[in-house]
Amino acid sequence: MLSNRYLPVFALGITFILMSSARFSQAATINVPGDQATIQDGIDAAVNGDEVVVAPGTYTARLTQNDHSVTQTFAVIPDPRRAPVSADAWAHQQQLLANIWRDVNDVHKSANRARSITAQIKQLMELTSNHQRSEEIAAPGAALVALLEEWEIHEPQAELPGGLQDYVSIPNRLLSTQYLYLKSAVDQDPPVTKGAEDRYVEINKQWAGIKAKLNQIEAGDLADFNQLLSDLGIGHIIVP
Repeated sequence: MLSNRYLPVFALGITFILMSSARFSQAATINVPGDQATIQDGIDAAVNGDEVVVAPGTYTARLTQNDHSVTQTFAVIPDPRRAPVSADAWAHQQQLLANIWRDVNDVHKSANRARSITAQIKQLMELTSNHQRSEEIAAPGAALVALLEEWEIHEPQAELPGGLQDYVSIPNRLLSTQYLYLKSAVDQDPPVTKGAEDRYVEINKQWAGIKAKLNQIEAGDLADFNQLLSDLGIGHIIVP
């Protein structure tokens, strides 16, 4: 549903019902333009029970029935029942939410990259188990897998009870709960608190170190392993 946290200058009298394919989800708040650039993008990204929150600003709606379309520009203003908030404060909050969402996606992509590399190494070790120099492949391959799995354990969140998944459908172990906890704190009426600002800087610094470690593994251990494979005429591991 669209949130009534903010009131439009005029009401279209339309109720948005969000339907999606069945999957477990926790109710989520999707910010426009913080998480998604447009209202339609927010609706498309939502699942049943999610709330699409639209920041104050000017938007364009297009209603289509059969071959007839009507386009209308409308304004969304802050809820007058709440304390006034400057446009700069709204913009800053939405930018911080967008940055957090970008960083969460970066965590996911990096962890998925590490998993892809690990899977390739395990498959290659299995396929070359009968190679005359298989021991030369197995030892460094196993060591590299151990490094990658240790990195993955260091980075993600604790598992949820019963193996539940988070609302963006990423396996729990790939999700940074610290970023999402921060997102829930920032996703309140602006202005953003100094504590949230400081926490974002702290988490970013922590993630930069973790990401650098993965880059180091790829540039060092993985590169050495690929050189060994090349020397044996076996090919190499592909970094997604």
